[in-house]
Amino acid sequence: MDDREAVLRRRAALVGSALAVLGCSAAKSVPATATATVVELPSEDAFASSGDDDLPERTPQRKSATLGVMPSVDIPAGLSEDVRRRFEYLIAQITRAHELLDDIEHDLPRCRLSDAACESGWREIAKKTVEIESAIRWLRPECPGSSAGAKLYMQRAVAHLDYFAARRQEVFRPFEQELEKGGEAALRQWEKLTSEARAARPTVCLSIVCQDW
Repeated sequence: MDDREAVLRRRAALVGSALAVLGCSAAKSVPATATATVVELPSEDAFASSGDDDLPERTPQRKSATLGVMPSVDIPAGLSEDVRRRFEYLIAQITRAHELLDDIEHDLPRCRLSDAACESGWREIAKKTVEIESAIRWLRPECPGSSAGAKLYMQRAVAHLDYFAARRQEVFRPFEQELEKGGEAALRQWEKLTSEARAARPTVCLSIVCQDW
């Protein structure tokens, strides 16, 4: 495998979450004479140590100075019941996603991916990574609405997802370094762990018929 292919595979391993979230979208516009089908939102869903200087460093938690101010988690007043329910779901799920990222940031193993003695620690990281996928999967609507509340929701959801993506990139930087240093063995192990985690938490793909909101 040449260097370019190796880099692409490492990047694919790290951005797999985004691809998994987008992988089975099938939203359709509603014909003028059709009856829209409403799709309910889904329900909410000690490591080995080493003195090796090459092992990944843990990132200090909550780099607010680097990332800026987290978008508001307040729910605006005067919303329709449907839009308010979407805001409540957004806040609950993005909060859960940050909690999982906190766990990953705090518990990132100080041992190599290819080290069999550390497999349980890295397996937990893989499980939490897949759970993050589930938490944020439905935050960006497949069918954007045209009402003022819908547009406000979209702005807030995009702001939260952008902030979360930046924070996730920061938290996972030491892990990306570990993948680079660990080479093919580390990459194969991560692919194995994430595949097993996704198999244990299957994704439901919905065929969505859009209606305005």
